[in-house]
Order: sequence, then C-alpha cells, then structure tokens
Amino acid sequence: MKYKFVDFIRFWSMVTIIYEHAIFLTEPAWQLHHPDLMRLLILPAKFGGIAFFIISGFLLGDKLHEQKPLNYLKRRFNTIFMPYLVAMLGYFAFTSQKYVRMITDVNTSSDAWSAGLFNHFTDVVFFTAYWFIWVFFISLSIILLFRRQLNTLAFPLIALAISFFYGVNIYYNFVPTAHTTAILGYVFYLWLGIFINQHKIQFFKIFGKIPTAYIAFTALLFLSISFYEGSWINSIRVYLNTLKISNQLYSLSMFLLLLKLSEYKVPAFFKPRQETYGIYLYHMFFISVFGQITFHTALKDKLNLLSNAGYIAFYLAVFVIVYMGTTLLVKAINKTSLSWLTGKANKKAAANEEIQPAEAKLSV
Repeated sequence: MKYKFVDFIRFWSMVTIIYEHAIFLTEPAWQLHHPDLMRLLILPAKFGGIAFFIISGFLLGDKLHEQKPLNYLKRRFNTIFMPYLVAMLGYFAFTSQKYVRMITDVNTSSDAWSAGLFNHFTDVVFFTAYWFIWVFFISLSIILLFRRQLNTLAFPLIALAISFFYGVNIYYNFVPTAHTTAILGYVFYLWLGIFINQHKIQFFKIFGKIPTAYIAFTALLFLSISFYEGSWINSIRVYLNTLKISNQLYSLSMFLLLLKLSEYKVPAFFKPRQETYGIYLYHMFFISVFGQITFHTALKDKLNLLSNAGYIAFYLAVFVIVYMGTTLLVKAINKTSLSWLTGKANKKAAANEEIQPAEAKLSV
C-alpha cells in the first residue's frame, strides 16, 4: 500500500519550485523596480524546497535500516546523481554559446576565456536549480554516516542549530548567504522526515486531532512575518532565501497543511513518482530559452511597456509553458530506453519505494 500523501506533496512542491524559478529567472530589471510585488508573487511559493527534503527523509526512513548505507548510496547515485550530471552538464553546454563564440574572437585571451567558462560552470552548479541535488547528496551522506546517532537528542538539535544559523547569517554574512550554498542547512529537514516515518503511528494520531484551520492560520502567520521581514531587507536574493527563519517556519507549516489536504488527488495526467525528478532536472532548459527571448529580442522593449497586471500575466504564462513543456518532455523520455535520464527507477524498485508497513496503513 502506498503512502497516499507522498505524491500529493511531491506534486505541489514541484509546482511551486518551477513557478518560483520561472518568475525569478526571466526578467530581473522589472523585479528590481517592483520588490513588493515580487514578494507577493514568490514568497507564498517558497516552501517547496524544504518540503521536498522532509518527504525525501520520510521515504528514506523505510530504507534506513533495511539496506547497507553504501549499497543504498550507490543505488541513489545511479538513479539521482547520474541523471543530475547529464542534465547539469547539458544545461552548462546549452548556456555556454557566448563562450563558444569567444574562441574565435581575436580580442579575447585564452585566460579570459577559460576564466569566464569556469565562472559560468560554478554559477550553474551553485546558483541554478542544480544546487539542490549535490546538497541533497551531502545531506544524505551525513544522515547515513551518523545513522546510529539519529535517535539521540544531540543530532537533531545540532542540525536545527545549523539551519537556524544560516537563517541568522543572512543578516550578518558570517559565511556566504545564498541558500544554494548552505551545504549543511537542510540536514535537519531530511532528519525530520525520517523521524516522522519512524514515529508515524503516534505522529498521525496526534496530527489527525489538529484542525486544518489551525495549521492554515499558522502558515498564514509565518508567511505574513516573512513578508514583513522582506520589506526591510534590501536584497531580493536575501529576502527570498529559503533558509530565512520565517520561511523555514512557513515551510514546515505548509508541509503540514499539504498533509491535511492530501485527501485530494493529483490530476490523473501527472505522475509525480515517475516524473517529478525529471521535471526538476530539465525545466531550466525551458527557462533559459525564455530568458534568451526576454533579454535578446524585441520582446524586451515591449515587456517594459507592460503594466503590473501585464507582467504578472506574462510570468504566469511562462510558468505554465515551462511546467507543461517540461512535463511533456519527461513523459516522452520515460517512454524510451533513455528513461534513466529522468531518474525513473525500474518497475520493481518503483513498486517498492512507497510500500506501507502493514501495521501503519495511513490514508492521510
């Protein structure tokens, strides 16, 4: 029996992640001149990343003591990291056209060319959507390395302190502030998913008694705090930081709210278990195309004439096209022998991924 809520949370978390990227990575000039509207558009969708770490931890909880750590990590390497390398390197090549043109430019030195190409590579790894995968693998490796300490009080307290440190750091710059380089900032949420899995009977017994309205109000409260916090932070990249403390609390609230709402089904057209990872890997290609159209065609001048409502409509259209385009691409790939490029597991592995223990038949 499957955990009914897993695909629901996967689906809506991915929708919000693609939505955020589609808006944030297209036309920055307008964003800089309309920070309040950008907060209104993006902050409600900032829970997807943390929700994914929690649900990944929940699924890991079933496997943690059933497989040897190295065997599990090897399987994850084949189904997650290898497709990531192909997609990331493909995106790097896809977005490196100007460096190809620089080769034939007599005014460009080889040192300048290699430095520019290297900087572009680091940008792709650390400051695009591809940051998530290697950070996830580091977090997973830490969990497996310290698996015998997961049930101690010290481990989650230290992990939570690190997550909150990154939240405080955005104001003081002790270390780089970008959430994409917060290597240890997500270990707590992977652990939290494992903890919920290991105590699922007690958790869902208590959780079932909490009214949905209370959780929705809590999420709205933390979202309001996040809005207020963003109003006096000047940098867009700072106030949109996933590990901002108010956003961490908002993300937790939204995860719980999605659990409450998971009795509703994902539209039948979408297959989150088979498609979610592939959508994440390849949506950046579509966004890059829209970025090129926005920055380097006559459309840029026309966009500058749009009203706020026009810009919002444009961004929403970009999101729908990016999400549906990537979904159709992944569906097509999954029908071929190249389905491993989307991280699609074989049928036996996929069937076992979300099997529910007989003693814990959850329908949440």
